Amino acid sequence: MSVAMKSILYVSPSIIPSRTANSIHVINQVNGLAEIGYFITLICATQSGGSVRAHVKEFYGFSLHDNVTIDAFCFRWSRAINLQIGVFAFFRFLGTYRDGQTISRNFYFSLFLAIFGRGEIFECHGVERGIKALLQKFIILRHAHTIVISDALKRLLMDKFKLAEDKFLVLHDAASHVEAINVDGYIVEPEKPKIGYFGHIYPGRGIEVVSNLAEKFDNVDFYVVGGEPDLVATFSKNNQHKNLIFVGHVSNIVARSLMRKMDILLMPYQKVVSIGPLGSDTSQWMSPLKMFEYMSSQVVIVSSDLPVIREVLRSNKNCLLVPPDDHVAWWEAINKLLKDETCRNDLASTAFREFQKKYTWKQRAKAISTSLKRF
Repeated sequence: MSVAMKSILYVSPSIIPSRTANSIHVINQVNGLAEIGYFITLICATQSGGSVRAHVKEFYGFSLHDNVTIDAFCFRWSRAINLQIGVFAFFRFLGTYRDGQTISRNFYFSLFLAIFGRGEIFECHGVERGIKALLQKFIILRHAHTIVISDALKRLLMDKFKLAEDKFLVLHDAASHVEAINVDGYIVEPEKPKIGYFGHIYPGRGIEVVSNLAEKFDNVDFYVVGGEPDLVATFSKNNQHKNLIFVGHVSNIVARSLMRKMDILLMPYQKVVSIGPLGSDTSQWMSPLKMFEYMSSQVVIVSSDLPVIREVLRSNKNCLLVPPDDHVAWWEAINKLLKDETCRNDLASTAFREFQKKYTWKQRAKAISTSLKRF
């Protein structure tokens, strides 16, 4: 059967639309698969009235491909969303979607498939703990392939569960080409150099590095875009630097457009990185979505030098890498780039070319397609 005739049931862990990185990942990945000829049914949760499809362009900045169908349910309880989606998807699978292949980022739907001996691709972005770790091993063993987002995560899972390397497919995260919109209203002083941090402001994300740099470079405006409202309010209240601007959460299309307005983009992850107030440390295996969005923006990146980051970024080739908590090194890197426009442009151009070649959602979809053709 040709690729154009194949259908995929893709089960999400996400509320769509929402500000979570996993929802951005899911909606882009199903679009990428649709672009190369698959017919996709996406199962997710939603809290939006009306058609989910109608909200996608407004929220994410692009239109869904005609090959994508969304089967969403409006959830009643705000807890255990992943479980609710998994249960909903399993009954929909039994009743309607048994013939197509499955890709699941939903832990519970993947568990149901594993119990019943069915499942092509399970995608996981972390290492589970406690009883869920045992279930994670069971899921991986019972699925034909497990997609992981870094070589580091593959090695952790192989060592933890004593699994063979051929159970895994390493596919880093990706980004899309987004048509920029006018965001001049967010820029305080257009003529001043602008340095941006985009993403959550949980512990370990490096906001203290950004604040320190704002103190050192008082002739530069630093923009912090993103963050939960309560944390943004706290940081804004305690902010003592006029050139440190907390924009707060904006839609993905606004954030992506603001990235292009910056002269330098920061990724100051620390040695322990939280995914939330009570989240686990992801610094060992993460493949940050914003890293690829940064690469697509054609703006130079300065990042913390962590082993997992070096799977994609290479200092003095497509970025500058500095020790996470070395404030002098951060100052030196920023000072160098502010003074050397040619260096900024060369590093940004290399990163952009590598993004185009390896890290688009369409390229990622092609790699998934190759895996699906094996069974």
